[in-house]
Amino acid sequence: ICSNMIAAGANVNAQDEVGESSLYFAFAGIQNLDVLELLLRHGADATLTNKNGQQPLYWAVIAGDTNAVIMLLQHGSDPALKDRNGKTPLDHAKESVIRTNEDIIKILSEAVSRMTNYQQVIVK
Repeated sequence: ICSNMIAAGANVNAQDEVGESSLYFAFAGIQNLDVLELLLRHGADATLTNKNGQQPLYWAVIAGDTNAVIMLLQHGSDPALKDRNGKTPLDHAKESVIRTNEDIIKILSEAVSRMTNYQQVIVK
């Protein structure tokens, strides 16, 4: 269905009334890595935020999907971006009582560390 919609010219970055994009719906109920990959390959923006200031990375963390977390980070999602509650995806991963995933916590911690190191080099 997604392939057909994209072929017909659907905007993969369209957002609904609360700011959720197609990448959100790759996790909301279906948790489909193939759909996520298809959307990203066709230009879906992994940095779009909803009205709560959350990128699709937040939903991948909540879903406990390690592969999706990696894919979204590779496409520019910001692991240090704070939502309206001042929480990062890493904070949410650490606080999750439903799907605590140590691999995701490690991946996000390393991504934040790499960003911090990179930013320090740029400032110098």
